[in-house]
Amino acid sequence: MKRELEKSLKRYLKRKIKVTLGLLVTFLITGQLGYSSGYAGKNYTNVQDTITENEYKVKVGSEDDKYYYGIFAYKNTDLKIQSETIEIVNESPNKSTTDNKKDLQEVAAIKITKNTDLVLGTEQTKSINLKVDTDKGGGAAVYI
Repeated sequence: MKRELEKSLKRYLKRKIKVTLGLLVTFLITGQLGYSSGYAGKNYTNVQDTITENEYKVKVGSEDDKYYYGIFAYKNTDLKIQSETIEIVNESPNKSTTDNKKDLQEVAAIKITKNTDLVLGTEQTKSINLKVDTDKGGGAAVYI
């Protein structure tokens, strides 16, 4: 029975998570299974911070990672990026697991939600580059 259950779980979760004996025991005890994946290259949750490094660069996007955002700031975050050069690039392929267009997620360099303030640059900032390159779905530099 254990072998059949393990085979079934591996088939359903193929390439999403690694199925171990611990995961199998947890599933048998609780009857539930949960996992999460990162949505962004950098997450800021309830953070009050000022970033002053000379160059601030975030680049996400490859066939392997499933990031939707370069930066995701939410839940009362107050973030100031006061760098000389700011570059946030998202080249995520945004591939749906089905042919249903409703499954496609938005792709953005920055996503801001829930009472969040984000300030990019100061008078000394020389360049701000926000780039989004995706093959499907919607793409935006800033998604609010």
